[in-house]
Amino acid sequence: MDRQAHPVHTIFSINGETHELDSTVSPSLSLSEYLKRFTPFKGKISCSEGGCGACSVEIIKCSPEGEHRRTALNACLAPVGTLDGASVHTSESLGNQTKGFSPIQEQFARHHASQCGFCTPGFVVAIDAHIKRCKDQGKRVTLKELQKGIDGNLCRCTGYAPIIKACKALIDAGDVEDLAFGLPCTGQRPGCQQTCHSKEAVRHRLQAPRSESPAFHRPTTFQELFAILHAVDLSKARFVAGNTGSGVYKDWPTQPTLVELKHIPQLRQQLVTKESITVGAAVTLEEVIHLLASIKGPAQAGYAAMVEHMERIAGHLVRAAATVGGNVVLARQRALQSDYCTIMIAAGADVEVTSRLGARWVPLHQFADPSQGSFQQQRPEIVSAVRFPALTPHSRFWSYKVAARFNNAHAMVNTSIWMSTVSQDASASSPWQATRVAIGCPTKLATGKVEWRARRAFHVEAAIRASPANLLGLVSALEALPHDINPGDDLGASAGFCMAAAEGMVFRTLAPFVAAALPEAGHRLQSPEQRASLQRLLAAPPPMDQSVPLGQHEVPDWSHVAPPVHLPVEKDRIRLQASGEARYTGDMMLDGAELYAYVVKSARALATITSVDPSAALQVPGVLKYISASDIPKGGINGSVHGSIQPEPLFATDRVIYQGQPIGLIVAESPSLAERACDLVRVEYGPDGELGDPIITLEDAIAKSSFFEGPALVGGSAFRKRSIGNATAALQAAPHTITDASYMLPSQQHMYMEPHVSVAEPDEDGTISVWSSTQSPDACQKAVADVLGLPYHNVRVRTRRVGGAFGGKVTRPCQIAAGAALAAWKLGRKVHLAITRDDDLRMNGGRNPTKVLYSVGFQPDGRITALDIRGWMQCGALLDLAFNDAGVLQAKADQAYAFPNMSVDIKLCRCNIAPKTIVRGPGFLNAALVAEHILEHVAQHLDLDPVVVRERNFLTSLAELPHHLPSADEATAAGPPGQPERSTNLATESVASPSSASAVGASMRHADGDGPASPSIAPPSVAQTADAAKHDQRDRVVQGSPPHSTLQSQSGVSAVEQRNMSETGLSSQLIRRGYEHMYNRIVAACCPRPPKSLANPPQPSSGIRRPGLQGVDEAAVHWVPAAASPGTPAATPDRLHMVHTSANNASASLKRPPPNAVASLPLADVGARANTVPGNSRAAERQAASTKGSAENTASNCAQHLEAAAAGRVVSRPCQPDRRIAPADDVLRPGDVRTPLGTHIKAGSFTLWRVWDGVKKMSNFYQRRAEVQEFNSQHAWRKRGIALSPVRFDVAPAAMPAAVTIYADGSVLVSHGGIEMGQGLATKVKQVAAFELGKLLPAALQPLPMELVRIGDTDTAISPNGGPTWSSTGSESTCAAVQEACKQLRGSLAAAMAGVSGASAAAAWRSGLAKVHGDPGIFPATVLLSAYGFFDGTQRGRDGNGQTHSQASASRPPMSYTLFAAACTEVEIDVLTGEHFIRQTDIFFDCGRSLNPMIDMGQVEGAFVFGLGMMTTEEVVVDPRTGRLLTDSTWTYKIPTAPCVPSQFNVSFLKDSPNEHGVMSSKACGEPSLMLVASILAAMRQAVAAAHSDPALQHTSSLPLHTASNPAAQHTSPQPHLAATVPSPQNPAEQSLSNGNMHSQMPLPPAPRTASADQGEDERNVLQDVHVGGHDRLQESTDMQHGTCPGSCQGGSTVQPSNSFPGSFLGLEAPATVARVRDAIGGPSIAAVLRNAAGLQPAELCSTDDWELI
Repeated sequence: MDRQAHPVHTIFSINGETHELDSTVSPSLSLSEYLKRFTPFKGKISCSEGGCGACSVEIIKCSPEGEHRRTALNACLAPVGTLDGASVHTSESLGNQTKGFSPIQEQFARHHASQCGFCTPGFVVAIDAHIKRCKDQGKRVTLKELQKGIDGNLCRCTGYAPIIKACKALIDAGDVEDLAFGLPCTGQRPGCQQTCHSKEAVRHRLQAPRSESPAFHRPTTFQELFAILHAVDLSKARFVAGNTGSGVYKDWPTQPTLVELKHIPQLRQQLVTKESITVGAAVTLEEVIHLLASIKGPAQAGYAAMVEHMERIAGHLVRAAATVGGNVVLARQRALQSDYCTIMIAAGADVEVTSRLGARWVPLHQFADPSQGSFQQQRPEIVSAVRFPALTPHSRFWSYKVAARFNNAHAMVNTSIWMSTVSQDASASSPWQATRVAIGCPTKLATGKVEWRARRAFHVEAAIRASPANLLGLVSALEALPHDINPGDDLGASAGFCMAAAEGMVFRTLAPFVAAALPEAGHRLQSPEQRASLQRLLAAPPPMDQSVPLGQHEVPDWSHVAPPVHLPVEKDRIRLQASGEARYTGDMMLDGAELYAYVVKSARALATITSVDPSAALQVPGVLKYISASDIPKGGINGSVHGSIQPEPLFATDRVIYQGQPIGLIVAESPSLAERACDLVRVEYGPDGELGDPIITLEDAIAKSSFFEGPALVGGSAFRKRSIGNATAALQAAPHTITDASYMLPSQQHMYMEPHVSVAEPDEDGTISVWSSTQSPDACQKAVADVLGLPYHNVRVRTRRVGGAFGGKVTRPCQIAAGAALAAWKLGRKVHLAITRDDDLRMNGGRNPTKVLYSVGFQPDGRITALDIRGWMQCGALLDLAFNDAGVLQAKADQAYAFPNMSVDIKLCRCNIAPKTIVRGPGFLNAALVAEHILEHVAQHLDLDPVVVRERNFLTSLAELPHHLPSADEATAAGPPGQPERSTNLATESVASPSSASAVGASMRHADGDGPASPSIAPPSVAQTADAAKHDQRDRVVQGSPPHSTLQSQSGVSAVEQRNMSETGLSSQLIRRGYEHMYNRIVAACCPRPPKSLANPPQPSSGIRRPGLQGVDEAAVHWVPAAASPGTPAATPDRLHMVHTSANNASASLKRPPPNAVASLPLADVGARANTVPGNSRAAERQAASTKGSAENTASNCAQHLEAAAAGRVVSRPCQPDRRIAPADDVLRPGDVRTPLGTHIKAGSFTLWRVWDGVKKMSNFYQRRAEVQEFNSQHAWRKRGIALSPVRFDVAPAAMPAAVTIYADGSVLVSHGGIEMGQGLATKVKQVAAFELGKLLPAALQPLPMELVRIGDTDTAISPNGGPTWSSTGSESTCAAVQEACKQLRGSLAAAMAGVSGASAAAAWRSGLAKVHGDPGIFPATVLLSAYGFFDGTQRGRDGNGQTHSQASASRPPMSYTLFAAACTEVEIDVLTGEHFIRQTDIFFDCGRSLNPMIDMGQVEGAFVFGLGMMTTEEVVVDPRTGRLLTDSTWTYKIPTAPCVPSQFNVSFLKDSPNEHGVMSSKACGEPSLMLVASILAAMRQAVAAAHSDPALQHTSSLPLHTASNPAAQHTSPQPHLAATVPSPQNPAEQSLSNGNMHSQMPLPPAPRTASADQGEDERNVLQDVHVGGHDRLQESTDMQHGTCPGSCQGGSTVQPSNSFPGSFLGLEAPATVARVRDAIGGPSIAAVLRNAAGLQPAELCSTDDWELI
């Protein structure tokens, strides 16, 4: 309970206001909760565990010695009882709207460094505190220093780049140390008694009698301390110093007796002598860092190494509070992953343990490891100090750490080494005569349990001391390592990774000394090559340092178009966000009379509920009521609490179906009390297995056919297989195939900074008002109305701003809003319901993990001819919006590519885990990653350049012809004219086949029926095609000649292309050039009966190839006159007729058929280029099924076959009449493109080649790729990769309402249905409103001043029915609605505004308004000054301004468009440890004509970094037995921090690409760049491949491996190194809690089971596919090493073993965490590599004499 009887003895100030804790406030209450409930300064509460920094505050305290100590810390971890004598400063005190904003706040505003704004006050405070700290310590403030100052702060929106730019601007502005960012309290406020932090006041209180109650004690001596411990129950007592442990351990005692230790002088000592350094247990880690950094002299480098490592412990905010004593005690008692202990063990530290009987010193390595049993604790006993020997000039110290990210992450492995040349042992032969090596890692104990331990590596130490500083000593030390540590598998780190990383860190330390001595021993080596190889291997790189992300922006100048639109206007109210004055949902209706609710959650994944007993909770004072489904009023329902497809209950009643499911609510007087009381509610469950075993993993769901069925959806469309052409037949015909390859896309959490929160208050007449942090107030309104049984007009839902959402606040807030409303309705009082960070993660499942099996057929040049994708998405126990991901993946799987024959089939798997929902880029990200992965796989299979393979498969149109020709840079990279194209694979080069473009223009059809497709993606009719064919006769002028046009022959064809044409056929080359494009169509009709058998492949073609006739011998083609109707020519039983609609060929040398002629050819030749895949009975069955037909189906589906022929697809199904009528806007026109799956891209929007060429140019791609190759050849232990990736993003803005009101004084209020959640919606709306209303003013005075426009809250009572704000389109829709309203107002005011004038725009505006509303207090306005606007979701005019709402017509087509972007990313990996960083990312983005370029720039950067986290650091792990989320906190789930951002981050916007039918010519920007993170993973794979192909790291069969500890991974293979790189199969019982994202290790599912009768064909076979897949992939890798093609590679595929390493590609999937990258590198131990390089035998075969040679 927070209100108890406590004497007043804690006094502190907050922003200059004195606060005294009275008897009603518990000293254990956190400062963050105190700020929110008892002060006007609404501090942010985000993680409540010190992991995000959103609640940062500055603390100034005066010590008893009179010294002012200034620091910043997390308010969520600071009990208010520990603040006695402190002056607390929040961001409001640094600057605010009353006294003015600070320079930091100003720079944040100018650089758009705040989006949702929830984290911004914390950043401002942290930067301010660090500048002051640097000034206090005499340090120069640099940009890198400021980045260190925010190492404990997280941002999910901005991508950090603008924050770093704001910091840089502070430094560039001048002497940053002298900037007055806000001063501490000086005691000058009126009435101030200076009782909070003055020296005299602090001493007075410390000497005052101790009369506190037993709940809180503040001793000042050891005698007082032990007297207190003797008097209290030790089991309920808790020491308090930094209190940071409560942020790590969720079972931290909640209401113990608190004993504050910081006031005992002995615990605060800092003593430095020549012999030793001693620090008290209550000294903070930040103070230790400052102490060691201040030591100068010969040993300074050793202390600097300690400091550098310690600065990576957590973040500044935690280090400022965490103490030395707390760290070592938690390492002992809770297995804390302590960096401090490892450092101090290597330093030789001892721990002082003090009891009532005295003190004793214990070696730290014994104290920190309770499993050694060498230290026996006596009670009561405390750690009082840590002491270690001072470093000497004869000693050296090194210390390293490997973590999930550079800072604010616990160690996965750490190593510290101390060595000295001085020793008592005069007989030692090594120059290092004394050494201490400490290694911390997850350790497998004798009990089988895995816990973190920091231990001395005694065997390594002995090896170093016993051997000279040469290869012998180095290898001996490395080979001794397994005798000292016994790593175990831990969360996110395998045992093999831990061993490899530890070895790498030891090697990093010792290698430089051996390298220095190597030249002296060079003559003893066998050859100069061997010596050079060893020198290269011994060049160990330094540990990776944090990078400071910088970059450049390139934005076109649109300032003249429609000001203030298209200008970088400052974000609306950004300064309030920076000062902390901006109010969020949790800040609303706080007046002291509110109540707080919290959720009682299920502890089981699947069980019946037998009883719920809240009596224990209700007995706690301050707990008021338990709310359950039985409290729902009459007429209300316990279901359909949001508008998703499948209803979701508010509270579970008779059963629970996932862990964390809400069962009820506890309502109490404080949030912390309500949360603790929930733990006292006793829920009884039925016996295990009563409802069956819970289905947790994706494999289990597939095996048990646990799917959401189609009827659960509207029409079931999202579950229907989507296909185009005949993928099965085309796969059989392809010369190269990859079959049933597997790819896994991980899950991802939203991790918005503001967790779910709602506030509800009942009102009169049966109404209720709700504030909700939601993307959809309408959904919350429905939820509340349904639960309470109210009409919608009785429920008012408001949202001012949302602290981040990313899709997670569309449906998931509905339960929170309805729960708060039900509690408020029941109790008749205001109720707050805010979910904690860990429960927010547990209750909301995030992104759907997706498993994909794909089969792809392709030509030798990399052109894909067939693609079959089968996927399974892991959903939660309830469907929520997961169907959206499946539908988008199925519709957009073609991405930017022309796959002529493809099918996509996705199943949604029901699992007993928290409901999954949409996350930023839902479905689009899946589609992009799958497509890019497949293209990378094809490129690797053929050993071709992935860039070339992508380009050969790109969509194309006539307008893009120049981009099909290589640029000057490409021509240089490819070699002189006439030379064949070569692969630029980073490992090797090989000759690649010439390119052959894929035709485009495909329609979408369902494979499981001939029903109509969506009208928006229907192909054109025959008539429309004929109309389009007319455009085919237009001039074929290629605009913008390529730089190398002088190399072309007179015929317009380059020499290189002439040679290629002779090899691959002129027609396909002309397609590539674009002379035959999508309007040169061939309309096909099928015969009345099915085609003949495809068993016999045709003879090699002797003719040329044309669209629709690819692979068909022209000698077999007979041209006949066309029938009366070109679309339906007569067909004979054994021949297929194809109509030639226009002149196909531009070359006179090509045989031209007669106009409108029909090609007649044998059906046996159609698509029959290969037999059925051997052994693939399922493929044979599908082929047989695909050829079924009936004699009745003889009508020609001309549109289908037209599209099929244009895309080069094989069509073997009988036609059905085409009953679809395409809208007028869907007619393809010159330059338009239709993707294989039916998306119509208008010519003006098809900018794929422009952004692709743009990113290559801006990134200097070809030169940098050559530099990467050179770097990799020179460095053994660092490897780089560089990759390109494109994205296609389809956009369809939804309808939106808005209301605009003009007041008599000229001010304007805009209310709308959109939600401001950081994307700048409110700012863009203000810009558009100012522009539109400004049209009433004279041209010289336009636009209307933006300060006259204000954006109101989103309110269902004003602008209802707006739907969700999502899909990157909310700003567009809202701006369009505001445009419509403003146009109506312009009509009302046109007469009054005619001829107005004034000294300023505001004056002229007011003068015009005075004519219609002169006296607002007495008379009403004479014209309507309020207007509703409605954007109906249809296209705007070509000028982007559209028509008024009254003019909108149903015939106007829906607004939809496509945008493109491309990225180039370069990464660098550390082969020793797996650490990596992104050196550079360049993004070229088509945003149309941006409404606000700097806001959109921030969206592009932020989305990319959001995806970067999914690719590199964010790993979702679920316990496969219980369904419990294991990564449920900032301690275990790591989103990117600033050093994760690319060191050079450049973004350019495409010029001259207005969206002619969009809103003010703009395009979306919030999600597309997220998909570009595919370039990160591709570059990572290249870097790993470079490590595999490095000659110095070649693997031999005699070398020991670094592999995962799972025995199943140890497959026998002729090439043992493959086992380390091929994904390791896992036993289902040993899946090590990885099934939450089913990542790259490819665990084997259970043995194949007998399929049930009702299982579909895919489900009956998928188990066998997956089970055999892991073995087949291992075998494939082995076979490829021998130059053969395994069973999964069909046709003539061969892979040279020296040119590629299959495991390196298949073995690295997202997230490419540090551990996964190192596991993917695999390989032998470093010691074995060194032995191999030196030509020596393994250790057991090598004598000491052998080593004397070296």
